[in-house]
Amino acid sequence: MTVTGMKKMDRWSSGDATATAMVMASGDGTRAPRRASLWLRAGFLLLGIGLLYPWNAVVNSAGYFRAKFADEDVAFKLSVAFMVPNLVALGGMVFGSAYVKLSVRLLVGFGAYVVLVAILPLLPALWMVLADVAVLGLLDAVVQGSVFALGAMTGPELMEAVMSGVGLAGLVVTMLYMVALWIASAMGTDAESLAASLFFSTSAMVLAACVAVTGRATRRAAALRLANSGGSAPVAGHGGLSAMPAWPVVVRVAGAIRKHAALVFVNFALTLAMFPGVALLIKSEHAGLNACPVAPAECPAGQGTSAVPIGVWLVFTFMVGDFVGRSLPGWMEASLPDELLGGAIASRAIFVPLFVLQVAPRVIASDGVAFCVMAVFAVSNGYCGSLCMIRGPEAARTNADKELAGMIMVASLTSGLTLGVVSGLVIAQFM
Repeated sequence: MTVTGMKKMDRWSSGDATATAMVMASGDGTRAPRRASLWLRAGFLLLGIGLLYPWNAVVNSAGYFRAKFADEDVAFKLSVAFMVPNLVALGGMVFGSAYVKLSVRLLVGFGAYVVLVAILPLLPALWMVLADVAVLGLLDAVVQGSVFALGAMTGPELMEAVMSGVGLAGLVVTMLYMVALWIASAMGTDAESLAASLFFSTSAMVLAACVAVTGRATRRAAALRLANSGGSAPVAGHGGLSAMPAWPVVVRVAGAIRKHAALVFVNFALTLAMFPGVALLIKSEHAGLNACPVAPAECPAGQGTSAVPIGVWLVFTFMVGDFVGRSLPGWMEASLPDELLGGAIASRAIFVPLFVLQVAPRVIASDGVAFCVMAVFAVSNGYCGSLCMIRGPEAARTNADKELAGMIMVASLTSGLTLGVVSGLVIAQFM
């Protein structure tokens, strides 16, 4: 292998001898593995955006649905409606994915996604919205498990592209919300309705684009696997699983990736325990940046004069930092050694008191500190999360094991998100 080839792999590799040996054994043993083309990486970036763009659209439209259905608990209901089916379906994907070709799962999943997202803001009853969101959660499990499985089988470059896309989805939706707030402030229109229109229309377009690129992306990914495996990769669209994985197989693969599966669980559980629930309780030093309370409560004099309140600016800061962190493994020539990854994630526990002390008791009352803490919090979340998702499947040997490893990693990540959301809601109630 060339020195250049080794440097490329060092961006993602855990650095152990086994991983290096596996890389050097690919192809004819003398050349670096063939890299993914720019088009293929862009395609997987788009698929990553499509994975969570609809969910970001739904959760950021809570204000619209709250006003439409006069339900103060609508944000919580939307979260439960999406996350519970999503988590259950991801567990089912681990055992049932072999029934349907990977390319078919992606095409049908993204295609159905388009329809459900397009009709969501038009539904006349809250139970219909929640039912729609529940099906979105199921579909998200199908497409998310499939995309990460495909990335796990094909290589770290594509896993990094997917993780970057997931982060970019949240950033784009947040920017659209800020645009809606500015337009509404200037024109005197309803910001939440405008934002919801932007969210769901762009969601449909993003998902339609995902449908358009899915077939070509899966074929090119299969060709790349074939080129780097000496002809042993499965044909395009079939993934690596040819039969239902039995419990012993699942246990074996889960055992091989247990370290990174546990770390990604902890990383995202910690993040969601603080963000957005606790973080959005932070108040600005400047009254104008603090949002007015929800009607019919009166807005104190001088408060809420800014079109974009501090909470939205903090969310924007998180989304930028998270996207940067998720993308860092692909931008850097060398990354954090694997033996330090667990310590890095554990050290993120320092953010718990840093956020809490900005809310109650409010010991830290500085906008500058709030934004700096949020930026480091976000970058560390994205960076550590990406390293876990990239390195976990490296421990799997065959394409079938890598596909299964990718789905197990997603299930672990989603479990951490779910625990974090629940923890954040509980913590926020006591602050």
